[in-house]
Amino acid sequence: MNKENYNELHVLWDASHSAGSPTYLVRKSILKKRIVNTLNSFNDNTLSVLDVGCGTGDYFPIFKKCNVNYCGIDVSDYAITKLRNKYPCDKFYCLDLFSYKTIKRYNLILLSEVLEHIADQNKFLKKINYLLKIDGILIISVP
Repeated sequence: MNKENYNELHVLWDASHSAGSPTYLVRKSILKKRIVNTLNSFNDNTLSVLDVGCGTGDYFPIFKKCNVNYCGIDVSDYAITKLRNKYPCDKFYCLDLFSYKTIKRYNLILLSEVLEHIADQNKFLKKINYLLKIDGILIISVP
């Protein structure tokens, strides 16, 4: 899928999910609880989180409230623009995972509704593994 398709997808996603898709709302509720429980399980005060496919920021308020070192990436400039307008001082980047260059390793990586869009999942998960600290946690949700 190309960048224009992802922008279109996010516009449609916003319209349909803001109305309250029942299955999405259930997944979102469960995932929010999982994220909070996971964050509470860490003893480290300097938690680092990478939110791959952060979209328009459904889970960002949880991370902001927990005061973690957060980085959100998404291929949709529509989604990133929306996030930057809502949270101007935070770290949101419009790029794909393979374009994300860093030496940083993360305590927690979130892939919410992302993996099903990836053509080469093995290569993608190897990159995720590389970015995850040895004792880090990966949370994945798919429809």
